[in-house]
Amino acid sequence: MMTTPATEPLFIKPYISILLILSSFIYCYFILLTSWGCSNLINEVIITTKKGKRNNKAPIGVYFKDRDKEVVMHLFYGSHTFENMTKEDYFAVNITPPLEIAKAVLDDEDEYDLFKEIPYLKKAQCVKFYRIINRQLITKKDEFGENKLMIIKGEKIGEKILSRDIYIYNRADGLLVETAILYSRLTSKHINMDKNKKNEMIKEICKYFQIIKKVGNKEHKNVAMKIINNLKERYGEMNLEF
Repeated sequence: MMTTPATEPLFIKPYISILLILSSFIYCYFILLTSWGCSNLINEVIITTKKGKRNNKAPIGVYFKDRDKEVVMHLFYGSHTFENMTKEDYFAVNITPPLEIAKAVLDDEDEYDLFKEIPYLKKAQCVKFYRIINRQLITKKDEFGENKLMIIKGEKIGEKILSRDIYIYNRADGLLVETAILYSRLTSKHINMDKNKKNEMIKEICKYFQIIKKVGNKEHKNVAMKIINNLKERYGEMNLEF
């Protein structure tokens, strides 16, 4: 006697699809919470604010604290975002692909939507909305000179997840890739270059390393340090400062 294989009841299939979708959202959210818990990691985002009827966007590096319940950023005096945040108490943190971050330096034109009168980007993968709870004006001296800054601290009041594919860009990601490319060229047996060119490339790696130490997380720094140590073993005679 032939038996037919057991089949799933038809009503189960839609629930499986729903569970798969939910699990992917939960996974993405877990990954994001892990990164947002790193208060020493600078995340490159687009900040959107409003002045009257005019929307403004700007690429800014921010620190997420307490998972993402709070956010901290440093704004240079004179920028549109600086001016807006001296008068407005609300802003949006837009998580976007790196290409959108690059576009944001050009102009404010974009497709915006509103959340409780706070403008945000329709192209964002995820948006977090904050209310300013503290402003602090300071003067900072660094390699660029002396500059006035405003330190903004915001408290989260809402969020929108607009995509399942969410990735927060960090400058250390791109710099590590560039470092790896330079390192592979320096160590290749099939590429001939003179000592001056090698010196120039190693100095470039050193410059990237200093930025990675500043903006990257522990893993970024560990990978960069391994590359630096390998270069020290190979080219220590050049007496370069790392």
